[in-house]
Amino acid sequence: MALAYKKIHHYEDKVSKNEFEKIIGDLMDNMQVLQEKISFKADMAIEKELYKQRKEIHRLQSELLSFHEKVKQLEKQAPKSTESILKREDHLFRKMYTSLKKSMLINKWITKKQ
Repeated sequence: MALAYKKIHHYEDKVSKNEFEKIIGDLMDNMQVLQEKISFKADMAIEKELYKQRKEIHRLQSELLSFHEKVKQLEKQAPKSTESILKREDHLFRKMYTSLKKSMLINKWITKKQ
């Protein structure tokens, strides 16, 4: 390509029309080949980047899915654990209330006896 450029400028007056057209044709062919190479390299770079992005998207989707599953498990466990905690607290409260009531009744009974 550079050789053709030098030929055109060095022999401007001495180049025949056919030679000039051949040199221009070679330059255009070289440009076409370079454009195809650039296009191919650009396509390859885009494909590589798309592959990386798809891989990252897949990783994030699977991570999101695992978080979603963990949340579902926690939601399933939360009401049960909350219920059981509330039941235990309610049971303890009732026990304490009953004990307190019994104590008060016993205290009242003892006070009456005296």
